[in-house]
Amino acid sequence: MDFNAYRDQVVTLIKADPAYIPFVPLEAPQRIFIEIAKEVHILPTKVIEPIILFYAQTATVAQLTSDLRSEAFNRISGERKSQLLEDYYDLLLHTRTLADKALEKLDDAINNSV
Repeated sequence: MDFNAYRDQVVTLIKADPAYIPFVPLEAPQRIFIEIAKEVHILPTKVIEPIILFYAQTATVAQLTSDLRSEAFNRISGERKSQLLEDYYDLLLHTRTLADKALEKLDDAINNSV
């Protein structure tokens, strides 16, 4: 799936029809990070930092997801809806980047300790 093309399609739909309400799913918890968080204190700082950044970002995405699913979102102008959705999709892409970096640091830590 071309995520950027999908984002552009949704934004175009909202600009064409401000009453259009896209479906914004709730994010499933990231199980691997939940398990790692229990033992994060034993990891080196260079590994902990990307995990913390990832969790902070997922909290931001979760809050925005909640806002996008609210009645208040349905009542705002099409232009504002499209701006918020563009921000949402950009946050999702950034969250993916942060997750990849956190996993890379975890892999490095595991491979170097074995």
